[in-house]
Amino acid sequence: MGSEDMGKPSYLSPKERANLVGTVSDAETGGPVPGVFVAIAGGGQVFNTTSDEVGEFFLNNIPSGRYAALTVFTKGYEMKVLHDVELEPNQTKKLEFRLRPSGN
Repeated sequence: MGSEDMGKPSYLSPKERANLVGTVSDAETGGPVPGVFVAIAGGGQVFNTTSDEVGEFFLNNIPSGRYAALTVFTKGYEMKVLHDVELEPNQTKKLEFRLRPSGN
């Protein structure tokens, strides 16, 4: 009767969700860097966003768990990659990135 999976927890359960927020600034000037691509990937899933005009980014309501990599990059700056990023259920993880100009 139907294709419901009654024995498994709901994928969209609020208990299994987390938020990843942060800021991106220029390592030399300290000023915000808008338009930076921020992506977190793991388990066959990728979630991404871009930083706003004040360098802030928000990845809200994404599944908690361990992610293989968090990548932050934009033209004119060196890329940053964090490996093995853990997001706990109901956590709001705050990160700050200071990107160095790449000279390109």
